[in-house]
Amino acid sequence: MGGKDEALFFCASQRTRVVCGCFPCSHGRRQRGRRGTRGPLTIDLIQLEDGSNFTADTSRGYLTVGACDEFVDSLAVLLQGGERCAVYVTFAPSAESAFSDTLTIGSDDPDEELVEIPLEGAGGTASEISMSPESIDFGPVLVGNTARGLFTIQNIGNLPLILDEMPLLNTDDFSVETDLDYSSGVTEPCGSFDSAGSLFELAEGEVCGFSLEFAPGDHGVMEETLEIVSNDPNHSSVFASLTGGDRHRPGRCAQLG
Repeated sequence: MGGKDEALFFCASQRTRVVCGCFPCSHGRRQRGRRGTRGPLTIDLIQLEDGSNFTADTSRGYLTVGACDEFVDSLAVLLQGGERCAVYVTFAPSAESAFSDTLTIGSDDPDEELVEIPLEGAGGTASEISMSPESIDFGPVLVGNTARGLFTIQNIGNLPLILDEMPLLNTDDFSVETDLDYSSGVTEPCGSFDSAGSLFELAEGEVCGFSLEFAPGDHGVMEETLEIVSNDPNHSSVFASLTGGDRHRPGRCAQLG
C-alpha cells in the first residue's frame, strides 16, 4: 500500500496505577486507575493482539519522554512514581480495507492489571499532487525579452495522477510550456507523460517538470495565478502565484554645453 500512520502512546506511573494516553489520535481511550500509595510500577506486557497491520515500537522516545525500552529492568519496564515512557504505534495497511487491533499494557497495577486500547484504521489508495515552487517572482524583465521559471509536479499518492488543465487568464504575458527538454536538468518534461483525454498522467512516485514563461508586452508589474487541475480527491486544484515586471532601457541624454 505504501502509506502508513503513527500514533504515540504514553504510559505513566501515577500512585502505583498505570495511566495510558494517546497523542495525537482519537482511536485510543485514556485509562486511569484509582489513587493509591505512591510507588514504582512494573509493566511486563506491551503487546498487540494481531500485529499484522499495526506495530508497536518501544525503542523511540518523544521530546523529553524516554522510550519504554530505556526503563527496562529485569525484562520489565520499571517506572517510578510520576515517570512515563513512550510507545509508538504504526499503522501500515496491507489492503484497501478496515482494520482493527488491540494494544494491551500489562502491569502490577493492583486494580487493573491489563489496560486494553482499541486501534482502528482504514487502508485506501488515492492520487496526491505535490507542486514546487508555490510562487515565482521573475523580477524585472525588458519588454520583448522572455524569462522562464521551472515547476515540478510529483504524484506522491498510490493511484495515477491525471492533470486536466493549466488555465491562465493573462496569456499575453505568461505562457506554459510542457515540452521543453529537461534531460540535462532535474526531471523529464511533463509533455512526455501524455495521456489520452487529459494533459498528462503520472504514475505513483513519478515527477515531471514544465516551464512558465514571462514575456511582458508592456511596461509595469504583471501578476497572474496558475491553476493546476487534477484528479487529486483532496486538492482538485493547486495554485502558484506569478509576478514579473519590465524595466525601461536607459535612454541617452544630450549634454548641454
